[in-house]
Amino acid sequence: MEAKEKAIELVNRFIFIDDGSKFQLITIEDEKKAINCALIAVDEIMDLLYKLDSGEIYYWESVKREIYNL
Repeated sequence: MEAKEKAIELVNRFIFIDDGSKFQLITIEDEKKAINCALIAVDEIMDLLYKLDSGEIYYWESVKREIYNL
């Protein structure tokens, strides 16, 4: 999956938390909160990968850049 696609997927997972309703109204504030949550999640993944010295760190750095660009 491309970094931009993953960034959008992560942000959307934090926006569209199932509350049982069919439709949800999304505000700019909701989107900002979701972006911040996604960034925290990516930072946690990156911290773990740094500890493991994994080559996947470059992918997650790209995802993080794409989240900032949303």
